[in-house]
Amino acid sequence: MTKTTPKWGYNAAISFKKIKRDVHSIFLHCSASDQSSHDDISIMKKWHVEDNGWSDVGYHFFITKNGDIQEGRNIEKIPIAQKGHNTGSIAICCHGLKKDKFTQKQMDSVKALCKAITDAYTKKIRIRGHREVSSKECPVYDYKKVLGLDDKGYYSESEVLIGPMPAPKIEPPPFEFWKAPVRSGSKAKTIKLMDKNELVLPLQNILCDLDIQCSKDGVFGQQTKTAVQTFQKRSALSADGIVGPATIDSMFSSRRLVLKPSHKGTDVKVLQLLLAMHGRRLIHDGVFGQATRLALQAVQRSLQLAADGVFGPKSRAAMT
Repeated sequence: MTKTTPKWGYNAAISFKKIKRDVHSIFLHCSASDQSSHDDISIMKKWHVEDNGWSDVGYHFFITKNGDIQEGRNIEKIPIAQKGHNTGSIAICCHGLKKDKFTQKQMDSVKALCKAITDAYTKKIRIRGHREVSSKECPVYDYKKVLGLDDKGYYSESEVLIGPMPAPKIEPPPFEFWKAPVRSGSKAKTIKLMDKNELVLPLQNILCDLDIQCSKDGVFGQQTKTAVQTFQKRSALSADGIVGPATIDSMFSSRRLVLKPSHKGTDVKVLQLLLAMHGRRLIHDGVFGQATRLALQAVQRSLQLAADGVFGPKSRAAMT
């Protein structure tokens, strides 16, 4: 892969001039990948153009692990980066997914670039993370601490020194059966890029069971998205990389499948993931035991079905 020539190398003097279109915000993003082969704005453009059908990359700037700042979308054009909040913004993306793998050079470059942009304006520019307007955790790192921002996202008076990035606190997955009530007619959640919850690791395990190469790290990054898209294409589904009920339904081995207590295997893992998407927490062990039966009955009652604890055609149609 030919690397894109950076606009500013690490520790370069950054000069930013006020642009013609109105700007009131900077949005910070991450690429959802730590693979070295993805560490270039050209890969972001490939993903955005080929996977999303956009005319160009969505971000204005991309910061590599080495701290180089690469140009992306024309700065005078509105970004395609944070749905509903693109107008009046500049979008900056750092290469990375896991908090402890962002580099000090990247943090230094984020700080320098944001400071150069805000210094070009007499009015206050607000700096925000994508996670403020999305369900994603993007950009993952603690941007307010790195940049020394106040609670609203503006530069505070005091200068904040950048130290080594702290190691992430990894919480153990909740394996206990959760007996909270389920709302009537509850809809299944979706699993998508940048998710990091109890649904991701079971999904990754199922994809591996289905002979699709996938990491098992509990983080829905670009590699997991690619694995999901591979499965969706194989199943003649829209390859959007988002796991919803239709994708889960295609993971079952048969259209006439009936699952009940004592059953084991990948089909049960798929059922357990589907139950989790409907708000039930249980062990994703591929064994149809008492906890799985109780979870299924709770979802069946919420969908006004006969709570027989058997996963058959009616339950499948209602849940997917």
